[in-house]
Amino acid sequence: MKIAIVTDSSADLPAELVYKYDLHIIPSRIIIDGKIRYDNGVDIDTETFYDEYCNKKNLKKISTEPPSVDEIVQVYKRLCTEYDTILSIHVAGRLSNTIKNAREAVLKGSQTFKRLRLQQNNGRPFQIRIIDSQNVTLGLGLLVVRAAELRRQGISFSKLANELEKLASHIYSFFVVDDPSLLRVQRNWVKISFMDAQLAKGFSIKPIVRCNRGEITVVDRKVGFDVAIEEAMNVTIEQMHKHSSYDKVGIIFGGSESDMMKNTTVTNYRNELASMGLGSIMAVVSPTIGVYTGQKSVGFSIINGDIKIQDIMQSTSEKGNAPLPSSF
Repeated sequence: MKIAIVTDSSADLPAELVYKYDLHIIPSRIIIDGKIRYDNGVDIDTETFYDEYCNKKNLKKISTEPPSVDEIVQVYKRLCTEYDTILSIHVAGRLSNTIKNAREAVLKGSQTFKRLRLQQNNGRPFQIRIIDSQNVTLGLGLLVVRAAELRRQGISFSKLANELEKLASHIYSFFVVDDPSLLRVQRNWVKISFMDAQLAKGFSIKPIVRCNRGEITVVDRKVGFDVAIEEAMNVTIEQMHKHSSYDKVGIIFGGSESDMMKNTTVTNYRNELASMGLGSIMAVVSPTIGVYTGQKSVGFSIINGDIKIQDIMQSTSEKGNAPLPSSF
C-alpha cells in the first residue's frame, strides 16, 4: 500500500530532503502589495525575500494566507490515483488555518477522488489522514522527515498516523528573534508582550521563544542577541536530555543561505551536535514564516521522543492487521 506524504511550505525543508523522501509540498500564499505570490521558490524565493522585502517597513505591508481548500483538493486529486493513502502533515492548527482547510478539502473532494480511482478500475479503499504537527518550521519538518523514514519500514498506514499524532505533542522549537515586534502582529497566537518588544529594541534584551503544542511563549530573556542564541542552544540540549529524543535537530536561520553558512555560531553548534552523535537539518526560514520572524532570527527544533519501530511491529503482530477503513 503506497503512502503519499504531503506538507506545506512552512515546514522549511531543504529541497534535497523533499526530493530524497518524495514529499509533496503545498505552498502557502504571501500577499505583497495586494498581489498573491506562492511560497514555492518560484513566485518568490528566500534570497529575493530577504534581500528585497525583509525589512520592517516592507514587512508591515506583507501578509500571509494558508493554502486554499481548492488548492489542497487539487494536490489530493493528483495523488489519489497513484497512492492508496495520504498522510497530510501541517503547521499547527492553533497558528494557521491550513489544518482546517485540509480537512475541508478531504470532504469537498471525496466523491471526485472516488470517481478518479474508479476510472482506473481501482476500487480499493482510499484514505487521507490530516496530522496536526502542533508546531512550525523545522518542528513540523522533523515530523515529516520522521514519517518518511518510518514509511520505508513498512509500518501500516493507520498505525503510523496514530503514532505521529502522539509524537506531535513532544515537538519543541526554540527561537531568538531580533525584532519581537514582528511577532506581535499575530497577537492572537503569539504571547509576546509590548514590554518584550520594547526591551529588545531599546536595551537589546532578547526573548527566547518556545513553540510546543501549538502555543508560542517567552521562556527566557538574555541581554544581547548572541547570548540569547547561546542560551537557546543550551535550552534545546537540556530539553533533549529530559526524554529519549529523535536523533536529528532542526536549525533554522532568517536570512539568505549564504549568510546562514557564514554564521559561525550556527555552524559550530552543528559540529557540537555531530560530536554528540546527533544529525542536523539546516534550513533558511521560508518567507511564510520570515514575515513574522524577520532577518537574523535563529531557531532550533527537536522531537523530544521517538517512535520505536520494534514496539509498533510487535503491537501490530499481536493485534493482527486490521483492514484499512474506507473513507471514500
